[in-house]
Amino acid sequence: LLGPEQPFYGLQAQGFDGKLDPHLSVEEMAAHYVELLRGLGSAEPYRLGGWSFGGLVAYEMARQFRAKREEVALVALVDSYLTQTRADNWKADKADIYMKFIRHVGLSGAAFADAAKEFRQLAADRQLSFVLERIMAAENKYARLGAGRMRRLYEVFETHLRAAQAYKPGPYAGRVALFAAAEGGGEGAAAGWSALVVGGLDFHLVPGDHFTLLERPNVEILAGELRACLQEI
Repeated sequence: LLGPEQPFYGLQAQGFDGKLDPHLSVEEMAAHYVELLRGLGSAEPYRLGGWSFGGLVAYEMARQFRAKREEVALVALVDSYLTQTRADNWKADKADIYMKFIRHVGLSGAAFADAAKEFRQLAADRQLSFVLERIMAAENKYARLGAGRMRRLYEVFETHLRAAQAYKPGPYAGRVALFAAAEGGGEGAAAGWSALVVGGLDFHLVPGDHFTLLERPNVEILAGELRACLQEI
């Protein structure tokens, strides 16, 4: 949707293939991705972006590039929140993490409401298997991954939640655009980022919630807004 003249690279989180452990911090992941982009031969100025947790990584990548005196033209944050600005600030509670994971793979938490009593009665070491079995039994694209890969996906997901909670970003003087979901706390996210973005934050409200803003027809509007930002550079 950005057009045939706009190259677009997607970076998959380390750890999903089971060969390497996931990165434990936003800073560590950003440093790895900075080197990956250099290996691609990408020329400055860089245009970086990410959805949700990925936005934190893109922001940190931009800080690291600029610390090395390399130019970054744009950081695009797609419904990315600083953990301290969220009303439902994440706590290290396993049941809470499981419910976030269920939502992340595209299933409604309401679909698991009937299993809540059974879940609470399970031993801690059985709860994750219970959640994964429910996901696998649902009509969902993730069910095709198989039990082993689903478990690795969860491990990466939990590691990223902990990394996001621990991340304490510093200020940034470059251009940052926040594309916030209309069905969410977009204004709260803008306030948190505005305190860090020295040069001023470009704020765009797009239709949908944290997940549906990446689905048609909402993603078409999101792409249009992002395309306009890229054309201004």
